[in-house]
Amino acid sequence: MKDHSILFNPIQIGTMTVKNRLVMAPMGTNFGKTDGLVRQEAVRYYTRRAKGGVGLIMTEAMYVHPSGAHRPGAMAIDSDDKLEGIRALTYSVHEAGGKIASQLTHAGRVVGGAIRPKGYEQSWGPSALVHRKTGELSHAMTLEEIQEVIEAFGQAAIRAKKGGFDAVEIHGTHGYLLMQFMSPLWNRREDAYGGSLENRMRFPLDVTKRILDAVGPDYPVIYRMAGSEQLPGGMTEDDAMALARELEKLGVSAFHVSGGINETPADMCRSIATNYTPEGYFVPYAERLKREVSVPVIVVGRLGDPDLAAEVVAQGKADMICMGRQLLADPEWPEKVRTGREEDIVRCISCNRGCIEELCLQHSITCVQNPFLGHECTPVVPVERKKKVLVAGAGLAGLEFAVQAALRGHHVDVMEKDAQPGGQCSLAALPPQKGDFQRLVDSRLHKLERLGVCVQCGAAVTADTAAGYDFVAVCTGGEQRSLPFPWVQQPIVAPAYDILRRERSHPAPGQTALVIGGGAVGLETAHMLADEGVQVHVVELAGTVGNGFVPTAWAAMKADLDRLGVQIHTSTQVTDLQDGKVILSTVGQEPWALADLALVVQAVGIAPDKDLYASLVAAGIPCVSLGSCNGAGNTLEAVRQGYEAGVVL
Repeated sequence: MKDHSILFNPIQIGTMTVKNRLVMAPMGTNFGKTDGLVRQEAVRYYTRRAKGGVGLIMTEAMYVHPSGAHRPGAMAIDSDDKLEGIRALTYSVHEAGGKIASQLTHAGRVVGGAIRPKGYEQSWGPSALVHRKTGELSHAMTLEEIQEVIEAFGQAAIRAKKGGFDAVEIHGTHGYLLMQFMSPLWNRREDAYGGSLENRMRFPLDVTKRILDAVGPDYPVIYRMAGSEQLPGGMTEDDAMALARELEKLGVSAFHVSGGINETPADMCRSIATNYTPEGYFVPYAERLKREVSVPVIVVGRLGDPDLAAEVVAQGKADMICMGRQLLADPEWPEKVRTGREEDIVRCISCNRGCIEELCLQHSITCVQNPFLGHECTPVVPVERKKKVLVAGAGLAGLEFAVQAALRGHHVDVMEKDAQPGGQCSLAALPPQKGDFQRLVDSRLHKLERLGVCVQCGAAVTADTAAGYDFVAVCTGGEQRSLPFPWVQQPIVAPAYDILRRERSHPAPGQTALVIGGGAVGLETAHMLADEGVQVHVVELAGTVGNGFVPTAWAAMKADLDRLGVQIHTSTQVTDLQDGKVILSTVGQEPWALADLALVVQAVGIAPDKDLYASLVAAGIPCVSLGSCNGAGNTLEAVRQGYEAGVVL
């Protein structure tokens, strides 16, 4: 194991001393309400991360002006009535030993109609342009409105200082207002704030100067910037470096490097990593910025591996490591690394299911690795009467239930009919670039081992087995569905799970395979085969594919499928299969055929296995049904069911 001590050296950001090199990234939570006040849920959430040992916390984006609110549950710093909640937050974090900075933002043209307050019929932006996702036309800000927003940033910084924040961070990336002015794509102005790079830099520089004037020279101001917009015709890396040089001249205390924009899922999968994104993907931007400026550089982007984090700092590629979703999954990451307990880290898998997707749905965030997220101050209450509990099935829901029940003090046994634990979650880890999903299983097995819970594989549960237990959690998953046609019995046809497990041989490179079903399992099977050089076609009866994917993950995977030449046919069904030739029917077209097929894969869903649950109910044995056998359609729902049942048992 590498030496990670360099991550725990103190560092100076302006007048602020941070105890280590670890930063919590700004991430939306939706713990607030439509008034923008800091709620107790947010205080507990940030304080938990401070107790976990992170040196500096960046709050989620706090909007400085009513026209810039980016979601209904966002926190605000646009008026003095927010100060009471802000002071409660900063006091609590300081008591826990951390530093905290307010991230100041205005979302600009991305503010949708469902979010905007009364009096703002259109979103504000540099120019009148249609948003690529919402289809809404933004309002080109007048010079008076530009000055109004600049002043709002200054007043917000004053409030941050009064409220006890140790610093402010200016949000200058991810397609929000300051970056919109920097981008030739969204800034089509012909006045002093548009056109040349010098003019496009004017708004972020004016905002920064006003903030620096407002807080004075002894108060740290950090600028979060994009290393690049990552879109053709957008803000370039050279543009970003030019801006950084000018910002340093003004007196910025540090830079925080990210990249990309968050306008569409295809954009977001480049700015917010998925499991298809390399670790440390923004480090090259930070490395270049280190050559351009003399103040500290903070870098973010899949840096949850302690070895990689330490290496980045040791090699001088950045001064501080910023983690977001990793600290959602495990708020104790810093303390575990500091004390040499790296094996206990619960690793983020970059699935974006509980954090990004829930946020986009306007729900409070959660995490498939950490269902306690959002419940930080809800204590684990030991039970008065310990029960003998059996968990039938060691898939994700069963393992989560077992952890929670054991934490409360019950005696828990887990039995799994297969030779290995994990169920469908372990299957999800088999396709290319999905190996991190096994961490969902491994982290829970590690916890159960520490709790002294036995997980017995190769042991099918029956009503007789369960008779000696006080309570049974039935987590038996389901069986693959098969199409009701005689041709599915032909040797060329195989279930998707058999292909994923490699229980059936795969076609040779250059041969052709057909996958029936455009949901997650079918597309991931197609991805596996195509990655091996097989020519793959996917047919889906519905008009779209990708059901079951988080939008950002689907955008990333779709790009990979396109690269590999996978052909997807929607509104299409197989009508016959003879001698390696399928006849297909596509809505609005004449029947057509695919010949010389080496393999036909069925990926048409799961039939819940309810037999054990029914038999236990009939026998009068207290039980609950969880996971796929109870309709859970994804990892988050499986974890939620297991957690909620376990904490009340």
